[in-house]
This record gives sequence, C-alpha cells and structure tokens, in this order.
Amino acid sequence: VHRNAGGSVRHALRDIIILDEVLGLKEIAIVHHTDCGTLRFRDEDVRQSLKAKTDSKYWLEIDEIVEKSVRDDLKWLGTTPFVRKDLVERTRGFIFDVKTGLVS
Repeated sequence: VHRNAGGSVRHALRDIIILDEVLGLKEIAIVHHTDCGTLRFRDEDVRQSLKAKTDSKYWLEIDEIVEKSVRDDLKWLGTTPFVRKDLVERTRGFIFDVKTGLVS
C-alpha cells in the first residue's frame, strides 16, 4: 500500500518501479476516495485563489472529479514506459466511498 496526498499514481511511480524490481508486482490497485480533502477546500479565500489559477472544468462536482482522477491515473499509467505493459494490463481503479464504506 502506497499512500500520498491526492492519491495520484504519478507521485507513486518511483515506488511502483522499485517495488516491481524488488518484489515483482502482480497487480496494481489505484484507489481514490470520496470526500478527499485535497479535492475540496473549506476556506473560501483558498478556493477562490485556486479557481483563479485553474481551468473551470476542474471545478466539477467532487464525485465526478474523483471518478475522473481514477480514470486519468489508469490512462496515464498506460503511457509511461517505466511500468511493464503486462502490469499495466492488470491495473484496476476503484473509488472508496467514505460514507458508506463501499468500494466500487
């Protein structure tokens, strides 16, 4: 299990490469969760500042962002030459709903 702020697979790439070399990974599970603090901000000043710096398409409903971030991570992992293609093919994405405890 590798955890990082925002759950981005890009930030976990170095660890994936090393673990695969040392242990020979069999699969990768990318799991993001709802109600993620990195995807929403309660401080309105911070929120407005971020909105001014980013494209409005990134300020969709939070659940849509979570689903999209998992899909984007899966797609990105498939483009990197540093992860074995057979491992990429055995990579799956999930969303953990913190309110219900369900994984989908």
